[in-house]
Amino acid sequence: MRPDDGGFYLLDEWGALIWDLCDGVRSIEEVIAAVAARTERPVGAVAGDVREWIAELRVEGLVEPG
Repeated sequence: MRPDDGGFYLLDEWGALIWDLCDGVRSIEEVIAAVAARTERPVGAVAGDVREWIAELRVEGLVEPG
């Protein structure tokens, strides 16, 4: 749910995985490594997408830089 207007965000499986991993404890590099491990893809193949998704979360005010 968006805090500013009560609207909703819809997450696909990729987004839900990243969201779950953004727990305030893991670094972005750890989130990338976990996504790579869980999707059985190389780190280099997922790093850009994960960073982009996290950047969007920051823009929306849903996560803060650690």
